[in-house]
Amino acid sequence: MTSMGSATAIAAYAAHAPRLIARYDAISSEAWYAPVRHLLPTQPSRVIDIGAGTGRDARWFAAMGHQVTAVEPVPAFIAAGQRPEGPRWVEDALPDLRRTLALNESFDLLTLSAVWQHLGPDERRIAAANLRRLAAPGAMLLMALRHGPASEDRPVWPIDPDATALLLAEPGFAESFRIAAPSIQPENLAAGVHWTWLALTAQPEAPK
Repeated sequence: MTSMGSATAIAAYAAHAPRLIARYDAISSEAWYAPVRHLLPTQPSRVIDIGAGTGRDARWFAAMGHQVTAVEPVPAFIAAGQRPEGPRWVEDALPDLRRTLALNESFDLLTLSAVWQHLGPDERRIAAANLRRLAAPGAMLLMALRHGPASEDRPVWPIDPDATALLLAEPGFAESFRIAAPSIQPENLAAGVHWTWLALTAQPEAPK
């Protein structure tokens, strides 16, 4: 079940999609991932981008030779991002990811960019467990955690990176890397928005 927080944010993104599409696609994926570029797989891997927006980053990963699944709840973003050659799209949303889990697949790299702040505390716990279900043993979960003010119609919750790492440890992720980064969008930088990149590794499941 989607809580009011994430549902409200999704509705707001859908309402403003026409102006957001160009804004998102204007950002360089290379610049966005620069703080963690060294962590990205160099061999063809199974990548899932959850909250993919217009698919900017998903297409970038696909161009590197990865097998990419883009997960996004806003139909207008999916329509803008689809290409004849490109990522597979799934219309789905955190925290439940029902359609995504129904694929019965696992992934080597899971990415969440500017998504976690829209999930309330209860949603985050559900999301953590579902992310682990999608992660292959040894997979990396790479999260861009947003700090700072947001639009009034897109509710956000504060993010504590330490608490986030502890929460994700419960289903079996272990923190492997962390770095702070400024916003690369001038208007957000001026507003005081900044980021924490958090990388976590899926630990082997305990013997049954």
